[in-house]
Amino acid sequence: MTSPNQSENSLRTDLTSHGDESRKSPPSPRTVQPTFKKILRDTVENYPADTRLPPIRDLGKQLGISLVTAQRIVTELIQDGVLYSRPRSGVFVADRSTPKQPPLRKSYPKEGTTRTPGVFESSFTFGTGSQEQFQQPLWENLIQRFCQKYPNTSPKIEHGQNPSTTTDAYERLDWNKDWAGDDKNLLNLSKSAPANLAKRSTPEGLIPLYHRSNFLFYHPKLLKRCGIEPPAYRTFSEQLRFLQEAAPKLEAKGFDPLPYSVQQPITLLGSRHLESYFHLVYDQKTDPSEREEFIRATGEVLQTCRSCQRAPGVNNPIAEENRNRFLRGKEIPFFLGHSVDFWRFTEEKLTTPIQAYPMLSSDDTLFLWPMVGAASSHSKSPVEVLRFLNFLISDEAQASFAKTGAFGADLNPEFSPTTTASPDWFAETLSRSRPMRLASPELFYLAIRILNNELWHALLDHVSVDQAVEEALQLGKVFTLQSRQSSQQNPESSR
Repeated sequence: MTSPNQSENSLRTDLTSHGDESRKSPPSPRTVQPTFKKILRDTVENYPADTRLPPIRDLGKQLGISLVTAQRIVTELIQDGVLYSRPRSGVFVADRSTPKQPPLRKSYPKEGTTRTPGVFESSFTFGTGSQEQFQQPLWENLIQRFCQKYPNTSPKIEHGQNPSTTTDAYERLDWNKDWAGDDKNLLNLSKSAPANLAKRSTPEGLIPLYHRSNFLFYHPKLLKRCGIEPPAYRTFSEQLRFLQEAAPKLEAKGFDPLPYSVQQPITLLGSRHLESYFHLVYDQKTDPSEREEFIRATGEVLQTCRSCQRAPGVNNPIAEENRNRFLRGKEIPFFLGHSVDFWRFTEEKLTTPIQAYPMLSSDDTLFLWPMVGAASSHSKSPVEVLRFLNFLISDEAQASFAKTGAFGADLNPEFSPTTTASPDWFAETLSRSRPMRLASPELFYLAIRILNNELWHALLDHVSVDQAVEEALQLGKVFTLQSRQSSQQNPESSR
């Protein structure tokens, strides 16, 4: 039987051989990705399940392709079920002989709780996008505590990106491409919920549960070795200067001068400057100074992004690889992540301590990403659902969310993540910060599909700030004009 190490070494040899062959007769630029995807797929299918692939950087070098192309190919093969990613371990060949099974739904009655069976028992299903293993204990614990208060209730939880048609309620991003415009299937909680819930709902009838944010994570010992003081910036400009001044000190000690970031450019722009973009798109008569201020802010955002390493896409293998390198505590002093990373780093059994400092947006405030509770209008257990949503905004649940790197539903400083920032400054900054709300499909498209993509265009192709802003504004105006014309022609679709 071939050992795992023998399989890995053999796979490396095969990949290098394919790379050498491709260099002799390279494919055209348009066919590079599909050609090498087929090469990698055909190669790994000859190896047993759980054979580890080389790191993404090595894979790209062996095949003779760019780092970005290599990570895109691996991401697609993971989605196709040919490969799989294991946290802190790498990418492996998947077992294709056994079809994937959907996760089982579980109910979580509190152990030792007396439950009355039969007619007195009620149940409902709650869906959450928190599907990673380290995230599940939180929701199990919340449901157990809820069952202590309502012992005749039997909630079931679904972990996954998209709730099923039988899900009674779920948490989701306030702005999300999969949910924009789904209000027809939801209860309007501003009208259907008790007064204490209704007054906290959004205009769309959703209940804010908590807010995710951006953080700069660091290893104190590595910073000390490099002669870098821990972060203490209080403005976006100071934040940029901190990253730029740290670069040569990191390089002098043999570290990569550019920290790795998984933050999207749009999340560094800030709510005030995003609102300026909407105003510049919609209003034909705008003050030139507003445009100049937006260009200046966008320029600082791009400077910050260029002070980091980043790769397009979500949950790509390069991000996971660098996240794992950071966790080992010896290779990467900084990692720019968000609340889910905060959550993971808190749950991991780390050999070296990790500390967090809040990342600022271009308007000197915190990026706040709303997570909201939604209730299905088809639920047969609406009262139970309302009870659970009410429990999720209680102090005990809000304290649990804060431990995962999230801010509370009503942005009370008492329910904030623990960071190394000055508590007074942190609370004052939070009081000035506004959630980034993209409530309509049109606003979502303008911000994410147009503006964020133009920022990426500027980063990857080195387009100037003025060019990126001008393109985002022109495309935004074209899109809104077409959207209005479509609404006038199909008035029913806009209702």
